[in-house]
Amino acid sequence: LRGIRPHAQALVSISLSDMPSLTDLCVSEFFASYKASALPRIDFSHNPELSRKSLTALLEHSGSALIHLNINGWKATSNQELMAIPEYASELVCIDFGFCREVDDFVIKALLDGCSKLTEIKCFGCNRVTVNCPRKVSPLICHSAVLVNVPTWCSLESSFVASNLIRPRETDYVNEVHLFHPALSFTYPFKYLKKH
Repeated sequence: LRGIRPHAQALVSISLSDMPSLTDLCVSEFFASYKASALPRIDFSHNPELSRKSLTALLEHSGSALIHLNINGWKATSNQELMAIPEYASELVCIDFGFCREVDDFVIKALLDGCSKLTEIKCFGCNRVTVNCPRKVSPLICHSAVLVNVPTWCSLESSFVASNLIRPRETDYVNEVHLFHPALSFTYPFKYLKKH
């Protein structure tokens, strides 16, 4: 990182994943002293020593331009720092914070509320995320849809049915609803369906 500071002042992304020798203090000092413009893409995944100081420093430096953030494996990052992500990075499109143990439903909700351009959240290994985790679907982006394995006695409780964008197909059994878009794919569990 000491070599990057003076010799790479026009970076648009930085990817230093799988480097276990990186420390929280080292990365936080890098972002605190890096005078170049904000980085839109940052990947420091699988660096288990990185945590609160690194996240705070990178958000303060690059949050305003950040569209892609990968902090997968930052196990010790606190809920408070994770909740601050949307405050700094409202333009975020994709985030991977798998195995960040403090990610919960409230962190997901804060991201969905604070990052209107968000299309992808990866939270594999986040055991505090429950089935009650909020989901976000905009009718403007779901221009086509297919109901999979939904019997005729089921209907969706959503504006999609009211606007005739979704019509049940006559099939026998039941499990989930997939909404397809070229850039996005959402899966709704069966709890969103109900009998007439």
